[in-house]
Amino acid sequence: MFSPIKKLLAATLILLLTFGGLNYSRQAFAQDRADLLDDNEAFIIDLTNQARNELGIKDLTYNLKLQQAAEAKARDMIDNDYFDHVSPTGTSPWYFIHNANYSYQSAGENLAIDFTDQKNAVKAWLKSPSHRANIIDSGYTEIGLAIVEGDVKGFKTTVVVQMFGEPLKSKLFAKHFTND
Repeated sequence: MFSPIKKLLAATLILLLTFGGLNYSRQAFAQDRADLLDDNEAFIIDLTNQARNELGIKDLTYNLKLQQAAEAKARDMIDNDYFDHVSPTGTSPWYFIHNANYSYQSAGENLAIDFTDQKNAVKAWLKSPSHRANIIDSGYTEIGLAIVEGDVKGFKTTVVVQMFGEPLKSKLFAKHFTND
């Protein structure tokens, strides 16, 4: 029979062996993302977080709903032949976020087009005051990203959409801030 201490040590050893030690959470996150994101998308999220880290701002965490919203927005731009935050029919980025069932207290969007290099896309965002503001906004805690290829205005191109969010904490919190 094992003593409680031996059971605890055995359980700890099993966890360390199973999960690969202290680096597990980052590796597991990377593996989970790999199932949903391609390498280019994951790389852009990593570059975005590097820019935040250089300023002492906490990493954004990947959110599937924001990724779905980004994907829907990118496909809408390709399908409806435009490149803008608001579609020709007046559809805003928040429409795509709501349709993905993401409840937020704040959200933002960055767009890029015609970039074949992820580093250059992120560099361009960081040079633009409004895009940079989204990237370094410490109020945002989650991110979704999509890269979609297609034709816009008759030219084959690549569209990149970043969606940022701070999830809604609770209905009570939302009520307090909306005065409903």
